[in-house]
Formats: sequence, C-alpha cells, structure tokens
Amino acid sequence: MVVAILGVLAVLALPSFREMLIERRLKGAAEAIQSDLMFARSEAVRRNAVMHVRLATGSSGCLGLGTAACTSCRPDAAAGRCDLKTLDLSPTSGEFPNVQLSAASSSAFHVTAIRGTPSVSTPSVTVGTTSGSDRRVTVSLSPLGMAKMCTPTGNVSGVSSC
Repeated sequence: MVVAILGVLAVLALPSFREMLIERRLKGAAEAIQSDLMFARSEAVRRNAVMHVRLATGSSGCLGLGTAACTSCRPDAAAGRCDLKTLDLSPTSGEFPNVQLSAASSSAFHVTAIRGTPSVSTPSVTVGTTSGSDRRVTVSLSPLGMAKMCTPTGNVSGVSSC
C-alpha cells in the first residue's frame, strides 16, 4: 500500500519537477549570457581594446567573445572561432538542454574600451525553452554597457517583467 501511494505521489510530482528543471536551465542560460556580456565589458576596459561579440540563433545557437572580429561562435568551429570564450546554446548539444538562443538584435557587435559601451544601441539577446511552454528571458545592454535581465512573457519566476 505504501509503495502504491509513493508511486501515485511520484507521478503527480514529475510534471512540476520537469517544468522547474526547464525553468532553472533557462535562467541559468540567461545568467551565463549576462555574465559573458559583463565580462566582455570589463575586458574591453581592462585591456583598453575593443572586444567583439558574435551571436548565432536557432538550433546551433551560441555566443562568442573575441579580441578580434570572429566569424563563428561555435565552440567546434574549425576556423574563425572567437578566441576568448564561447558559449554553446544549442538545445540538443549545448550547455543548457532544451534551451536555445531564440533572438538577437544583432549577430555581431563590439564593446568599446571607453567605458565598455556597446557599438550598437541597446543590443539584446533572448533565450527561450524548446518545450511546449512559452518561457523566454531577454538580456540587454544599456547604452553604458550595463547588462539587465527580464522576461517578456512575465512567466519566469524570479525574473522581472520587461
């Protein structure tokens, strides 16, 4: 009888646990992007040099940072890979399963050495889940280079609405 009750409780708790896990991965991916963009800003100021940011969306999504302009942010790229850091945001083989880089305001921009400001006005990156739920988190840079995270859908716990 005890085993049957535990089985029923496990079946009832499994869907909510799965959703919690997917949401945690989504927030983790957004926090990693925010951290990498802040790293690019601090490195630009520290090195007194331009830092390049490369983005790719979709099933082979990624974010790359380089000291020179790079043509690919994929960590497995043979040529043109960003030399400083890469973040794999592919939903199948990436660091955050079932999460992908779904939109970016620009596929490439750079952060200047003067105050770490971005070369385009308010660049933004949006990550979303590939599961049935429409959960997304957007990371954007202010004109002064400060990274901010928010959710356009308003349904990610612990993240403020855009």
